[in-house]
Amino acid sequence: MNISPIFEMPFLTEKVRLTILPLVPLSMVSEMPGSYYRSDVKPSKFHLCGLLENLLGWHISNEDRIAILKEVGKNYKKNYKITDFKSAISNSGYIPLIYNLFEVKLSMTSTPIHYDDIWKKAYRRVDAIVHPNGTPNIDHDLIIVKRSIKRKEDKPQQVDDKEMEKLFKSNLGKFPYYYSTVSKREYLKFDSTIQIALDMQKGIYDLLEQSIEVNNLMYLGTSDGWIDVKIETL
Repeated sequence: MNISPIFEMPFLTEKVRLTILPLVPLSMVSEMPGSYYRSDVKPSKFHLCGLLENLLGWHISNEDRIAILKEVGKNYKKNYKITDFKSAISNSGYIPLIYNLFEVKLSMTSTPIHYDDIWKKAYRRVDAIVHPNGTPNIDHDLIIVKRSIKRKEDKPQQVDDKEMEKLFKSNLGKFPYYYSTVSKREYLKFDSTIQIALDMQKGIYDLLEQSIEVNNLMYLGTSDGWIDVKIETL
């Protein structure tokens, strides 16, 4: 994995056009949602960082990203006399590595069709009944045990919550890592491409140009928001 450009001087010398062809409806949420996930009409800079880093194959944990960006800050200060470097972080906790290596100059999209749908999201709780209640699956060894524990007095067909919670906490490895819940989410259906003009560092552009020759099928907004991507200099 070549990440050397993030240590280089962040001169945004390349004039770049990013063309995104949505293959399915997209949902690009940037604000912290309540009970409703409202989509932006165009991708935010954090969305684009995620898209471009996926294109580069940079699947890196936040812990490693923090360590890498700390070294970037040291290198900027030592070699380029840049003392005000700060890493960016999105509302979801995503820490991009290339946030300072491009700027969005212009975005053009067609007017999309808006609609709402139900979206399933994954959560993890190791301390509450919501986790075992949120998944229909458990290890087969626990099925007989679950059937034998105390039932609710008013609903004898259901397992008692306190007993189920005890079973869950003492058998964490036998339940799925995540449980699922559903939320209302806005989706946008575009009839044409999304065109975005960027100023970009040459080192990152060169890596992207190499990567896109291998794979230009990415996702945007959600893991099911499939898109076709093209990147070129102007």
